Amino acid sequence: MRKFVKTERYQKTKRLGSALTFLTRYSEEANEFLNKIVTGEVFTIPHKKNFKTTLSAHKIMCTVFWNRQGILLVEFLPRGEPSMRDDIVKYCENCGEQFKTKGEECSVKALCCFMTTHVPHSAGVTQNLIQRFGWEQFDHPPYSPELAPSDYHLFVNLKRDFGGRRSDSDDDARNVVQRWLSSLAASSFEDGIHKLVFRYDKCLNNGGNYVEK
Repeated sequence: MRKFVKTERYQKTKRLGSALTFLTRYSEEANEFLNKIVTGEVFTIPHKKNFKTTLSAHKIMCTVFWNRQGILLVEFLPRGEPSMRDDIVKYCENCGEQFKTKGEECSVKALCCFMTTHVPHSAGVTQNLIQRFGWEQFDHPPYSPELAPSDYHLFVNLKRDFGGRRSDSDDDARNVVQRWLSSLAASSFEDGIHKLVFRYDKCLNNGGNYVEK
């Protein structure tokens, strides 16, 4: 019980610190600050399971990186892959290369604010990528999906629109996701990033407690 209380206090402290940092930067830089944010996460695509296959074999994992302007990179991890770490790091690298090719549209340094579930941005391999691409790191609080745009905005809408549907094949699943992402209006990405301002403000006013909505 003591360990749980201590961990909870630590997480609240981390969220408060991140909220204060985020809101301070936003008050100083406004939209220029929001334009620097690149976020991403891994999503499990619903898929029909054959009773002869293992639990991991029927999973299809999709990694999406995006910013205020739209999708930067979409990658699908190999089905049945026992470990996603190396693949995700590779996709982080691909995202960095893609970001560099955007030219003046993405000329500002990216604010590293992604991989809150599978590969924390504090990991050594991720730190190397941050240095390589000249990214600025934002200290995202751990175990806080309600403060991660991919979790509270992009993927929650994707799961909702799937409506319990399960794809018959890998290609079908990939095509559905690609079509869904392509159908999103530009304002959807802007809204998803801008919600961070409200959520971090609410987190700060709530003393670091979770933001439900």
